[in-house]
Amino acid sequence: MLFRSILESQHLLWVIFWRVVGGLGTMVIIFAFHPGRKRILATLADRKGWVYTLLASFIGSYLVTMVWLGGMKYTTLSIASALNQTNIVLTYIFAAVFLHEMMTRKHQVAILLAFAGALAVTFG
Repeated sequence: MLFRSILESQHLLWVIFWRVVGGLGTMVIIFAFHPGRKRILATLADRKGWVYTLLASFIGSYLVTMVWLGGMKYTTLSIASALNQTNIVLTYIFAAVFLHEMMTRKHQVAILLAFAGALAVTFG
């Protein structure tokens, strides 16, 4: 796997840096041609939410990428990929806790099965 060979030969922070730079560069190009860019820039005038935006941007783009790529670099790919897929489950749990999304019995069972699967892959 090409990506794995890059991870093995390069420092983890260097790989993360170039991933973030690539994503940011792509966003800048798309933003330059976006028809609603003035409306988007106008939302930056309200500085009340900047702390949350910057914190979420740092955690979402840097720390999460560090955990994701670190898992790919320092564990076997089969375990890392299974554990990385649990982010969807964690996102749903956070949505239920912080945004008060409805969690039914079916959702709870699905979450338990997902975590059981992650434990089985990790320790099985």
